Amino acid sequence: MLISVPAHQKKYGKADAIVGHVRRYERESIQSLLLNCGYEDIKMINYGFPISEITRPISNMLINNKQVDNSLSMEARSTKSSFNRPTNIRKIIDFFGEKWTMPFCHIQRLFYKFDWADGIIVTARKAKH
Repeated sequence: MLISVPAHQKKYGKADAIVGHVRRYERESIQSLLLNCGYEDIKMINYGFPISEITRPISNMLINNKQVDNSLSMEARSTKSSFNRPTNIRKIIDFFGEKWTMPFCHIQRLFYKFDWADGIIVTARKAKH
């Protein structure tokens, strides 16, 4: 199994609700949940640090007046957010271009083992019985 989840419940903010996140997860709770569901060989890396520590607060500030679209399910909000970023955020990305993030894609590898980032990638294998 391969999953990606938002990390650290204390970081839950309006941006999470807008994109359809129900919660953020801690490594220990993911580990426990997967073990209880019969998975083994569980591996996790954190991704996004340090850029997420800059962009998350800015994103939350930029969407401060945006309302959560409660007419959509969380799944629909999540899918929609993959394609339609809020206008303010899209303008900033268009202005800077996505190339400015490239160095951070490489730098984040130094921090995969630390529990500091905004996302966790998890791999696990179903235990054989």
